[in-house]
Amino acid sequence: MATAKEKTVGWQRVFRYKRKKCEKEEKCEMKKAYRFGYNLYFTDKAFAENLEFVKKNVGIIDEITLFAEYSHHGYWPLEWQKESAKVLKERMEKYREAGVKSVGVNVLSTVGHLDESFDVLAKPPMQTMVGDDGSVSRSCPCINSEEYLDYITRRYALIAESKPSFIWIDDDFRIPRHGVKNPCFCPKCVADFSAEYGEVFDRETLVRAIGRDEKVRRAFDAFRRSIYTALAKEIEKAIHAVDGSIKIGFMTTPEWKEKEWIEQFKATMLRPGGGFYQDDVPDDLIRKGFDVGLQIAMYPETADDIQYEFENFPYQEFAKSQTAIRTECALSLLYGCNGILFNAFIGSYQRLMDTIKGRSRQWDRIADVSQNGKNRGIFGNRAACLAFAKIGVPLAVCADDACALVLCGEDADKMSNGQIIDALAKGVLIDGEAFQKLSARGFSRYCGVEVENVYDNGMSERFTASRFNGQFAGYKRDVYMNFWDMEKKVYTYRVKDGCEVLCDLENINHEKKGAACTVYRNELGGRVCVMGYFFPEFFRCREKQTQLMNVLDYLSGGMPAKCYGDCKTHICCRESEGKTLIGVINCSLDADAELFAEVKGNFETVSRIETDGQVVAIGYERTKTGVKVKIRDLAPFEYALFLCEEK
Repeated sequence: MATAKEKTVGWQRVFRYKRKKCEKEEKCEMKKAYRFGYNLYFTDKAFAENLEFVKKNVGIIDEITLFAEYSHHGYWPLEWQKESAKVLKERMEKYREAGVKSVGVNVLSTVGHLDESFDVLAKPPMQTMVGDDGSVSRSCPCINSEEYLDYITRRYALIAESKPSFIWIDDDFRIPRHGVKNPCFCPKCVADFSAEYGEVFDRETLVRAIGRDEKVRRAFDAFRRSIYTALAKEIEKAIHAVDGSIKIGFMTTPEWKEKEWIEQFKATMLRPGGGFYQDDVPDDLIRKGFDVGLQIAMYPETADDIQYEFENFPYQEFAKSQTAIRTECALSLLYGCNGILFNAFIGSYQRLMDTIKGRSRQWDRIADVSQNGKNRGIFGNRAACLAFAKIGVPLAVCADDACALVLCGEDADKMSNGQIIDALAKGVLIDGEAFQKLSARGFSRYCGVEVENVYDNGMSERFTASRFNGQFAGYKRDVYMNFWDMEKKVYTYRVKDGCEVLCDLENINHEKKGAACTVYRNELGGRVCVMGYFFPEFFRCREKQTQLMNVLDYLSGGMPAKCYGDCKTHICCRESEGKTLIGVINCSLDADAELFAEVKGNFETVSRIETDGQVVAIGYERTKTGVKVKIRDLAPFEYALFLCEEK
């Protein structure tokens, strides 16, 4: 297992693994994988139809995964699994005969996702999960018993005997949400924790102790985590005792942080997920792409097969447009995946297959160019990063690759003094609340300001004639702060010598109240921007976008890339040796918007990666720090790809 370089930045602990590099002669293609539900293969009739669908599309099918069950219920009798495994084995052999060499199984319910169909499916014959409120799950077994361990290891062994190429463990392998709140507080878990902690509890007293004592809370969290860690090891042993060649895959989610589970599973296949089941809020695909990148940043180098979890659950064809599908998939590759597992099938979904076929070569090209790359941009407060992402600022997924950091709200509370000094010695953008907390701990000297006044209604900000505001000097930004029922305060500051004021706060009568946004170069060599008026909210306008991009260029010594123009836009910047891959998304419904992308670097050529995967050189404008590309007629929520290459 690789050794991680651990780095703590602010409130987030980031484990940055150095991923094993591919050899230059190796060409990376995106793995096109598909997951089929139980009802698509179990009966002969359903399987015959599905097999014909597979044969029709075999040219774009690299891998097939079969769900082992048909419900999120957490218990499946071993006799049922034994018979089901026979069917799985037969079906997998037929898929291989049809030309799909890699076929495996996804165990949907190791623990159980929730209480579902408990009134018709087999009741778990062991203790089930108990919530902190005493509620008892009707579907999900407690994993802390010999009965459960015997059951689950035997079940995985039966699945392994069906000769799958791999076995996926689904995201029900998690601590929270198993049909009850905050499990497990069953008698055995409480007794075992009491013995380990050295103090006798029952459920009620343990819940109270967790609520008032941080030490107890942390100990109980570690106790629960250790049970899952031990279980992961036992499941791996059960699988590999049957066949050591079976690969093990593990699905992660945005809440996942237990990287030791990957090690205990010996998982070489990983699947980052995080929702986006429909495109009702289309720019949520940006949120998911970023969340996927954050998960990948914590993966070990042994994970060379990273498949994006494409979700269309509960399998509604019209829940996502083909446009959203194309863009979502491309973005997952730009954030580091090298495959996609499509979970979108109740029957034949030929339109999806046609979409995949139409972009297959382009996606292969993204995977090839992106391998061994890193995402460059800002990093820090998640909500702020996602707000920046919609005005053309690229995001990094770990601190090591960040050009600037963003601290908001309570972020500073989770930082040690040393971590704060480290941040302030670099480029950092701080909101009003975070600055209040830094100031209370004596760090205002490095920010160039002190809080002067605090206001809770009727205030706006006015751009000064600062170099950062350019042509927008005098612009008034009024978010009508009391309209939104937000309990957010705004601030004015006393500024030190050398501190530049970008915005002043003024009241509804246009009376100036003091500095509200500042930039300062401190004695540590760091560059610090303090924003005391509604950051990171309400800045989807050309004036604030321009100011923020100028500030970030200053804080970072030049952002790696940026995109701007007539509408909301997202830019993803993926750097690898000697080249930078840029993805630009039109995050609006305007098809006629004119956009511009700027990329920092000494590039000799700029090319566009077309939908068929062809790399076509295009014209560009040279800037002081790199190149600038004009983008016209990008359809709503479509994307464009540009490859910038050095000499």
